[in-house]
Amino acid sequence: MDERLKVLRMLEEGKITAEDAERLLRAIHGEKAYSSKENLDTVEIHLKAANVRIVQKGDKLHADYDGYFHVEKREGLTIIKFSGDGEITIPEESILDLHIKAGNVVMNIKQDFRIYNKMGNAEITIEKPVNAEIKNRLGNVEITYKCEPSAEFEVRNNLGNVDIPEFKKGDKRVMIENKLGSVTIERR
Repeated sequence: MDERLKVLRMLEEGKITAEDAERLLRAIHGEKAYSSKENLDTVEIHLKAANVRIVQKGDKLHADYDGYFHVEKREGLTIIKFSGDGEITIPEESILDLHIKAGNVVMNIKQDFRIYNKMGNAEITIEKPVNAEIKNRLGNVEITYKCEPSAEFEVRNNLGNVDIPEFKKGDKRVMIENKLGSVTIERR
């Protein structure tokens, strides 16, 4: 029997969860996975030639990927080096430092973050007001707030477009340094 059908049958019979079935199906297609449940204060992700989705939920670090994935751990800091395609889930309470050398990222964030974008595009959905630092060299950054941003925005723009509507000021701080590209912020 085909391996995929075995997985689907186990799911149908209730022997595995939908999440387990998804992981097994990815493994069958050659994708790899990484999982670690630890207290991670800061997750630092370095992307080089990558297309990745980053989600902030739960209490563990998990990745499904096709490509290069390397993890280093230091006191309260986890450093991930990633090339290829995939999805990375980081713990809800972790601060994210994202370094994009070349690639595209789609993110769903609930905590403070920093993005250093040399060349690529970032599409960010923010769940609640956060502190953020965005340094964009070449590429586009689109931020969508699902809440009232309640932040003070500081923008330094050299060459490119910055579109930020007026928001109610709050206790959070968002600093944007844009060299060449566009930065768009909106509230959904």
